[in-house]
Amino acid sequence: MYTDVQAPSAMNPREHLIDILIGSAEVAGAASARVSKKEAWPAILDLAATWSVIPNLRKRLTDLGTPLSSDVKKRLFCLFQDAFASSTLQARRGVSVCRKLEEKGFPVVVFKGLASIAHLYQGNPSARLIKDVDILVREEDLDGVLGVMEALGLRPDHGGDFSGYAAFVRNSPGFAGNQAVSVTGEGLAELDVHWSLGPKTAPEFRVEAIIGRSSWVNLFGTPIRVVSPSDGLLLSAHHAVRENFAPDGMLRDVLDTFYWMRLLEQRGEVQECLERARRCRIEDPILALVEILAPKGACPPASEPVSRQAAALAQLFWLQARDGPIGKDLAYLADPHSVRQIFRGALSGWAEYAAHMEALEIKLTGEPLSIRQRAAFLARQLPRYGFQGWKMIRALAKTKAAYQRGI
Repeated sequence: MYTDVQAPSAMNPREHLIDILIGSAEVAGAASARVSKKEAWPAILDLAATWSVIPNLRKRLTDLGTPLSSDVKKRLFCLFQDAFASSTLQARRGVSVCRKLEEKGFPVVVFKGLASIAHLYQGNPSARLIKDVDILVREEDLDGVLGVMEALGLRPDHGGDFSGYAAFVRNSPGFAGNQAVSVTGEGLAELDVHWSLGPKTAPEFRVEAIIGRSSWVNLFGTPIRVVSPSDGLLLSAHHAVRENFAPDGMLRDVLDTFYWMRLLEQRGEVQECLERARRCRIEDPILALVEILAPKGACPPASEPVSRQAAALAQLFWLQARDGPIGKDLAYLADPHSVRQIFRGALSGWAEYAAHMEALEIKLTGEPLSIRQRAAFLARQLPRYGFQGWKMIRALAKTKAAYQRGI
């Protein structure tokens, strides 16, 4: 839902939740004490549930030995149980679909949440929540993959003609160059099927290359292909960019980054990963994720110097942690390519483009917005960020252009 920027307050649940989750023991302990003093745990738990980080919060509070009232403990456990059951069900169903696709001869690689469960959390779905299963397939296999899914009862949730939807995806800045379709069915998993990460990504960051570097991992007793740890980190950075570095949509990527970096360090692959990221022009968002973790004592600083671009992305994260996410239209305004995309989409057939846009907004935010509402919201937001805030948003646009369009 579109909301105006919030005024900073002494008890900002957003900042306190982030401090608890990624801060040092000292920072997290102080934040927890303030929450207890203000009796603000209900707001913290509700936000953690919205951001899908209840298991992370539960574990952190346990590690810190934070005293909680019996009511708060009960509420936290109930939220954890509900989230765990839903996440596990999605994961198991997603693994089953991946296996069936492989049996039909289509290589399919899981990434994001399910890859994190496989590589970072010892296959334990209670440690990392997922709402859907993200998979990568080759574009040449897309029709066949969707055919197999349809036979299983899974259908694209956009409805209508797929070619029209694919054109909308290409011309929708909300996808940030990513080309994907969500499929679902009653009593079945929800999967996001991705076939491109950007129109002009470097050869090493194309789907075929990522599939080639993947490995087989057993999840729930079933062998499936999972992205390599190096690609896991790169794709976390890609998703953080897609979510405009707003904690609301990418805090799990920040938390995963800590473990990706630790795993790569154990394997002696940190420098190799950063060199690939540099060749793929996605190094800045990775260093920004590490920069976000470092000041709170949760992750050692990267050995690589942090560019102004990476520093601006980290600052944008903290700005949105305090004030709430920037409006997506504001991010589009900072990127001339996004504006051109919207015009191309409109010129290709405004009625169909607008229908897809409305359906996407309803799925993401629960409500469509008229052009007048969007313009009014944008007019209210523009003056609030000032020159420094605008520089951060421009850094985001440049980062997208660098690795997705080779600009």
